[in-house]
Amino acid sequence: MINKLLIKPDQNLGKGITSFMLTKRYFDKHSIEFNDNSSVEEFVVSTLGVPIVWMDQVHGTKIQLIHENTVNLIEACDGLYTEKENIALAIKTADCLPLILCSKEGKELTAVHVGWRGLHGGIVENAIMNFKCATENLVAWLAPCISSTNYEVGKDVYSLFKDSDSESVSSFKLSNNKDKWIFSLKQECARRLQKFDIQVITNTFCTFKDEQLFYSYRKNSSSKRMVTLAWRQK
Repeated sequence: MINKLLIKPDQNLGKGITSFMLTKRYFDKHSIEFNDNSSVEEFVVSTLGVPIVWMDQVHGTKIQLIHENTVNLIEACDGLYTEKENIALAIKTADCLPLILCSKEGKELTAVHVGWRGLHGGIVENAIMNFKCATENLVAWLAPCISSTNYEVGKDVYSLFKDSDSESVSSFKLSNNKDKWIFSLKQECARRLQKFDIQVITNTFCTFKDEQLFYSYRKNSSSKRMVTLAWRQK
């Protein structure tokens, strides 16, 4: 497992949809190439061979519609939606949850950066609202993120979720530490998706625990990020 350069969903997503996460192992292998000559973004673009749209992620709830390729960073944005072919949508994470959501026929695609703030603010629901097809025709991939075992939050976070949606308490468990809870980003995201009868594909990776595969901000304040990409081929 430690040699994985990229991680893909265990099942097919929409028709013609390609998606994967570039792991820490991938960037370690190519570190000399992009450190000497280009940024991570430039290196990934040159390697992938498909134009990529990047976001300035701010833990918000904004979903930007993408009608054409752009080299400009999408400012103050945590989600991208497109119906265009051969434009890759990118998410950078180091514990947060990358969510890829698409129609089964492959004509609609969204990539979302999901942290607890965006999740509480409704970014998952915002992403779903952009789709023209029926929600039961959607499929979601929850790419690797931090597991609940290693994600402890305070009473303030627990109360925010509980007060806005009482059913969200199912994604929390009391920690052994006073006034602390362990929180599952994946479980809460999946719960919200499944309310719309959306098929959910997930995994058992943990970005905090599996340090040979992933960067983790919570573990060691890493400034580096994994990159999750998704696009529709012609």
